[in-house]
Amino acid sequence: MNEEKIEKRNNMFHSPFYNVFLLVSEHANTGDKKALAYISSFYNWEVLKEVVKWMTELAEQGDMDAQYNLGIHYQQMLDGNDKETIKWFTKAAENGCIPACWHLGMSYEFGIWGVDKNIEEAIKWYKMVANSGEESVHDAELKLEKLTDLNSNN
Repeated sequence: MNEEKIEKRNNMFHSPFYNVFLLVSEHANTGDKKALAYISSFYNWEVLKEVVKWMTELAEQGDMDAQYNLGIHYQQMLDGNDKETIKWFTKAAENGCIPACWHLGMSYEFGIWGVDKNIEEAIKWYKMVANSGEESVHDAELKLEKLTDLNSNN
């Protein structure tokens, strides 16, 4: 990555705008309607489009954080574009992003974000989380136990 792109990435990921956006996005991800309203009323759509453009450039170059964040943005902000959500979560997960693995596990477990319910696929992604050593290992292990039992009964 050249110096200009590195500087652009650092400015984007460390800007107050982006940090506030991520914090509010976390609340919006839980279904917090006030957070969703806050995001939509607080940020200028043109600014958001510019952030997405920068993240897309980085993501296409293989930047795992940008890939994951694009998945989040498409999931929450850009009219729920399921195809793009799964595309970017998958790319991020394939690059080792554990939160993206968790999102993919959920998507296949429940058949959301434009994918069919597929317990084997959910187990695959939850296993990556369980084997990662991340904080969410215990949650992934519980999911795996439940899904493995469910899958063996079918």
